[in-house]
Amino acid sequence: MTINAGDTAWLLISAALVMLMTPGLAFFYGGMVRRKNLLSTLMMSFVMLGVGGLVWALIGYSLGFGTDVAGVVGGLNYVALRNVGQAASPIYATTVPHLAYMAYQGMFAVITVALITGAVAERIKFSTLLMFSVIWLTVIYAPVAHWIWEAAGWASSAPWTLPVELSFTSTQVFRHLHWLCFWVDVKDSRGMHLNQITSR
Repeated sequence: MTINAGDTAWLLISAALVMLMTPGLAFFYGGMVRRKNLLSTLMMSFVMLGVGGLVWALIGYSLGFGTDVAGVVGGLNYVALRNVGQAASPIYATTVPHLAYMAYQGMFAVITVALITGAVAERIKFSTLLMFSVIWLTVIYAPVAHWIWEAAGWASSAPWTLPVELSFTSTQVFRHLHWLCFWVDVKDSRGMHLNQITSR
């Protein structure tokens, strides 16, 4: 497997852009809380970069992308990034360094945990959030990533998945999502308009 410089550069740029979403999310959530909780809310998202990245590198990547165990979870062959290096992965993203692919997937794990902080802002102790994040990444996020991305994962090999010749293109999917969102928006705006009229 040959490393492609263009693929690698694009993957690293994409990982950096996803990483920048986490501080952006911190400032977004910070603007929605009371002034006394601003620093705590900012810190929740920023700390997820470190905690999420550490958990992903130590165990999460292995559970998500390791050798399949009954279609449910990955094995322990990538624990603490063992067997993850500059060589390309024989399975995933075969034209980029395995380590770059791990970092790219790790940024999504981090932003996913950071998104949860918006639901608990002003309502949770910081130590509890750290414990929850570690457990959630290990028990929920990594196995679900395995189900979807691993070829032997039960969600990606289920009988209800469409064969390639019947699957939708991304343009078709986005077109349908666009119309669905438009319809929901129209229905919602009508409801808000009627509520505003009746509440006067």
